[in-house]
Amino acid sequence: MRERKATVYVKNKPAAVLVEHAQRGSRRYELQYLPDYLEQKPCFPISLRLPPRPAPYFAEHLFPFFQNMLPEGENKKLTCKACKLDEDDLFGMLVHLAKYDTVGDVTVQEITNS
Repeated sequence: MRERKATVYVKNKPAAVLVEHAQRGSRRYELQYLPDYLEQKPCFPISLRLPPRPAPYFAEHLFPFFQNMLPEGENKKLTCKACKLDEDDLFGMLVHLAKYDTVGDVTVQEITNS
């Protein structure tokens, strides 16, 4: 099994960890709010469908909130070609494109095993 992880920031504060679990062509996703973030007041949600809570969220596909941060159609093709990204690798696109400049208050940065 292969895992990739990213820190999800809300208003520049680390809020959660997003994990992609990949095994034999299938992928599962997990989102876990960080305990320190849950203690902050105010504690802003990543999205309305992912309100802050101690229990993790699980999904068979990348959570829709994060998918909506990605380009679609021709923009997706052009972006992937320019950035040398696999069009089917949504997690890879997310960590590449949502690092710094996004429409809302949420950014995503990959956790690397350095």
